Amino acid sequence: LDELALTGETQVAELVPGGQVRRYTLSPGEVGLARCQPGELRGGDAAENAAMLRACLGAEAGGAVGRAVQYNAGAAIYVAGRAPTLAAGVLEAGRLMREGAALAKVEAFIAATQAEASR
Repeated sequence: LDELALTGETQVAELVPGGQVRRYTLSPGEVGLARCQPGELRGGDAAENAAMLRACLGAEAGGAVGRAVQYNAGAAIYVAGRAPTLAAGVLEAGRLMREGAALAKVEAFIAATQAEASR
């Protein structure tokens, strides 16, 4: 799994049951997300990027960065078998982001890695 592009179309090769590979082109609009310009995804330094991540995973979910995270998290949910379709995975990712569950997992991961690093 590579990333799905919010800036345009993505060429997908999906391994489906039976061992066949299904190839298709996917655009963000097909799963209810608006496209963005590459500049809208530009980050900054480590502190700016951390703030951007926390904002898009929490109550401020939205904007191009939030949509890009939702798109790709939705794909991960789908390929993990936790959603019947990619669109359903994207909806689930959006719900988890809006409810703060995604941010809570990131914060728990940060706390665990910082605790491990301090040993």
